[in-house]
Amino acid sequence: MKRLIYDFTSTLPDFLRTIICALYIFIAGFSVTFADVNPTTVRAKMLQLPKGKRLLYLRNICDDAIGKDDKHQYELLKIYIVEAQKQASISNELYALKRLMSYYYNYDKDKELYQEVPVAMNKMIAHGYTDYYYELWSLLIERYFYTQKITQALSEAKELFADAKKRKNGYGLAVANNLLGEIYAGMYDGVISLRHFSIALEYAKKLKHNNRLLILIYSNYTDALYNERLYSQMLKVAQEWEEKLNDYAETATKEGNSLLLLTPWYAYCNLSIADAQMQLGNYDEANNYLQKVASTINSQTIRVKSAYYHSIAQFWMCKKDYEKALKYSDICLKISASINDAMGMNSLLINHANILNSAGRYKEASQLYSSLMEKRDSLEEEYMRNQLNEMSVNYQLENERANRNQANANLVISLGALLVSILLGVVYYIYTRKLRQRERIMFKTVQRFKLTERLNLASLETLSEEKLTMEERLFIETCQMMDRDKPYRDPDFNRETMAALLNTNRTYLGSAIRKYADGLTISEFITRYRLRYAAALLVGRPDMNINDTGLMAGFNSRSTYNRLFRNFFGVSPTSFRDVRIQSTDEERTEIDDI
Repeated sequence: MKRLIYDFTSTLPDFLRTIICALYIFIAGFSVTFADVNPTTVRAKMLQLPKGKRLLYLRNICDDAIGKDDKHQYELLKIYIVEAQKQASISNELYALKRLMSYYYNYDKDKELYQEVPVAMNKMIAHGYTDYYYELWSLLIERYFYTQKITQALSEAKELFADAKKRKNGYGLAVANNLLGEIYAGMYDGVISLRHFSIALEYAKKLKHNNRLLILIYSNYTDALYNERLYSQMLKVAQEWEEKLNDYAETATKEGNSLLLLTPWYAYCNLSIADAQMQLGNYDEANNYLQKVASTINSQTIRVKSAYYHSIAQFWMCKKDYEKALKYSDICLKISASINDAMGMNSLLINHANILNSAGRYKEASQLYSSLMEKRDSLEEEYMRNQLNEMSVNYQLENERANRNQANANLVISLGALLVSILLGVVYYIYTRKLRQRERIMFKTVQRFKLTERLNLASLETLSEEKLTMEERLFIETCQMMDRDKPYRDPDFNRETMAALLNTNRTYLGSAIRKYADGLTISEFITRYRLRYAAALLVGRPDMNINDTGLMAGFNSRSTYNRLFRNFFGVSPTSFRDVRIQSTDEERTEIDDI
């Protein structure tokens, strides 16, 4: 049949032959789009097309296979790459190569990703495709992050930021700040996370293309605002996101391009608006946006479906219909189980436990939180502890009520048992409450100091070198010297010595520290470093004498050391060690990082 068509068209006038060939190409492309995309079929149909049409055909086929024919994506992309190399089309080859790396990332092919991404990055930068270069680099960083290699992810993200800053590349700076925002959000540093997302958004808005990056930043930014419970601001950002999507859809329609690639982003945007509206109590508006997503849910990816059912569960949670909330939370958990995202799964389990607690099912909630505590290396430590305590108290109260009900049936026997239970409960509660209060004070102090230091340094490090003032440079240099040389371990080290080492005067140094170290004087700044070092010794060197930790940290008086340590941490050095020695490895690491 195909041969007959060729023979027939060869006898027609040129203009008719052109029309029929164009129609044939359109029908061939249309049939592939809506049929099973088999690599053998695609290769055969490609060879029937004129050479100049093959790459566009393959590109459209590969784009259309996203989310529809996952099992054939790899083979289709390989066909695309080979044909691009044959035709010496660098743009098509690099585009296909970028898509191949994304395929490795999306389908957890870590071995191929780690091996091939560095080679692909070198090829991108060699041909001047810096946007592709930073996109591939970000895939590595995100993979490190979602496989719990937080330190490696943070280090790589800072390197990407430095590289983009050196090249003065706005796209790279947008990517870097977006990644830093994701990582700090995962480390529960909400303030710093939001700052990076805000900076990333400003860079992305200035780009003339790369709309996908802007949309991704909107998605991450609204998630971070939701986690920080800034619902009004979240709604404003999500509505701005919706306007951008509408602009892209209008442009794509005018150009005759498909809107399929925008479908999942519209879903995420609609869910963000719905989440903000429901938290603000606007349930009708929230329901309208949830219905928009529901109308497309069958064609969405697993991650979109998971996000949809999570939002539905939160909707019924806000309306206090806990049975429906648990029903949709269960669906969300089942869908998400197939996704290799431990951090996301833990977050969903926390939400599920919150619904159980609100529904009065305290025992189940407490058991779920207890199981999560065993894996708390990926969870927010203080939040989990407080929630577990709340669930445990509720469970104890439920038991006490059951005991009192039983006492009504058998007063003499049950009354004695109830009194003993209450006494033991009070003793246990008083003891655990004091212990929790001491540890909570310590944690709040530690987190406050960490947050101040990270916020100030992160704020300065994101600025370009030429934008730094003399005071900002001096503060950065001071922190680097203190971290690198640890001069504070010398008891004689004081403000005059510090100023001399930095080749400045005491007044100027004091002004810089006071401005960027939360109003501290030079002496207080030095003392903070000594306390920080002493805390690390107390945990990292449990065999060391308490007094020796103070001496090694630069304190020349035992009484001064004890007094300053208690004022800052809320407990004595001895109590600090006793509490922390029972903590997990992650907790020790946090103290080492103070």
